Amino acid sequence: MSNLGDCFEVHANLFITSFLTNEWEDWFLCHAKVTPRMGPMVGTTFDHCWVEKNGIVKDFANGNNNELPKLVYYGIGGFNDEDVKKFSADEARDMLRKWGHYGPWDSRFPKNK
Repeated sequence: MSNLGDCFEVHANLFITSFLTNEWEDWFLCHAKVTPRMGPMVGTTFDHCWVEKNGIVKDFANGNNNELPKLVYYGIGGFNDEDVKKFSADEARDMLRKWGHYGPWDSRFPKNK
């Protein structure tokens, strides 16, 4: 877990458990650098992780249960679609096995400490 929260662990675990339940199979695990435009982290850039499908974002980081339209979430987070690395459930499980950590797994983002 990073000093900013548990987002990578929480959301990757959804896809680990999905292997047994298929609950998250049609969702994407998303990684990006975000710079929130609202809230307590406004102006701070950090690596973040969430899940999304069909224009809906769910974010369970730090005990939250947030669900927002993708455009609203991206607007608040200060990023665009091209800034996001998306992983299918199978890709997420493959990356977990390959790298041995929850992420981020893209070369644009150094591993959280």
